[in-house]
Amino acid sequence: MEFGNLQFSLPGIQEQGLRIKDAWTQVNAGRTNSMPVPPHSEQSCPSRLATHTCEHAAHDGIGAVDGTWMLRYLYLVPRFVAFTCFKPASEGGHLQLFDNGKIAEELPLLVQKLKQHEVLYQRLLGDNSTDKWHYATGHWQSKYETFDFESAQRKAAEDDILGGQAGSTLERYLEDTVRMEWTIPAVTTIDSKDYMLHAILDNQKKFNENSGLPPFHSMFGNREEFSDTELDALRSATQSSLSHEVLMSPGDVIVLDNWKWAHGRRPYVGHRVHGSVISDRRPRSTTPKGREEL
Repeated sequence: MEFGNLQFSLPGIQEQGLRIKDAWTQVNAGRTNSMPVPPHSEQSCPSRLATHTCEHAAHDGIGAVDGTWMLRYLYLVPRFVAFTCFKPASEGGHLQLFDNGKIAEELPLLVQKLKQHEVLYQRLLGDNSTDKWHYATGHWQSKYETFDFESAQRKAAEDDILGGQAGSTLERYLEDTVRMEWTIPAVTTIDSKDYMLHAILDNQKKFNENSGLPPFHSMFGNREEFSDTELDALRSATQSSLSHEVLMSPGDVIVLDNWKWAHGRRPYVGHRVHGSVISDRRPRSTTPKGREEL
């Protein structure tokens, strides 16, 4: 983990302070903290600088967020992520770092259960012929670039970024929607130590903030629902794993091992512009591997 005025170079990007020698991608960072990364990020270009800019007012009573899992609902997960500050908020907006190893240590029974069953993620997509679906998950025709449903199902089955060798499944669902499903490990082992590598809370329909059908859900791979006790324990362990809170200044860069750390931020007031860069994706490891092998 690195702090301070750091120079770094990635394919297509050379950054020193605030000088950017490549076009950046504008993304909507105004989504709520309990929502996953938008679905288009699955196919986004790694090592591309994305700027997050929005204006928020802090809300009374809101404390630390639960931690964000950078693309951790994918089988192929970015190993490293870098954050930089272009303009801090006038108040708040601290970057928070959560220790995924500590979370695993506090939840040995849940870790054992997840190792046995893995985690199944669900996502609903709309049908663009009905104009009934307006969530960020989008429509199946756009995602799979076809109007033929059987062709879309074949493409889903070949999606190793999402589901590894097993890919994902696509089936007709309620109210003219289709449902994607994929099952992947939720725990990874690095140098004989377990780390929680998942997006269970972000994808829980119990925390759905939308009206109507919940666009996201997560459960055990054997289709057993997470109990309220398990979800409360996971949320509590995540909050207690908060290790660092950093108020970044313009030009600061923080580089994280995305498998070992989750990140979040404090509420803030004013205009805030931050950027992030993700590394290439790696198959999530479920057996001990040294860093030199990754």
